[in-house]
Amino acid sequence: MVVFLDEQKKNRAILILKKIAIVLSVCILYVVFVKITGVGIPCLIKTVTGKYCPGCGISRMFLAMLELDFKKAFAYNPLLMVLLPFCMFFGVRRGIIYINSGNKESDLSEQIFIIMAFIVTVAFWIMRNTEAFAFLAPVV
Repeated sequence: MVVFLDEQKKNRAILILKKIAIVLSVCILYVVFVKITGVGIPCLIKTVTGKYCPGCGISRMFLAMLELDFKKAFAYNPLLMVLLPFCMFFGVRRGIIYINSGNKESDLSEQIFIIMAFIVTVAFWIMRNTEAFAFLAPVV
């Protein structure tokens, strides 16, 4: 099946692909850097406060995912492991809508997801720094 896009849709698709290529290139460079040096990006919040932020463990999570070790990836950052499929779904959906219509505005379902993800992230941040939920802290 051959799909013909009009010029505007084609330009919007190319724009999205360029942005994805830039992000992937930066990620690949970071992975190579970490693999070669063993040095990752330190968490400023953890360094200053001694407490884990909601993002602590993300770099190690993605590195574990690249090795297809999803159990280890989940141990590094369970919140993102749970949210990632939803983020990907809404990202792909938003990209398709943008390509077809040029609409950059989020709709109600996306806004509800963002609000819910924010609330869950704050709760996760608080919980992973309590003794009762210490298992949510990234594996060291």
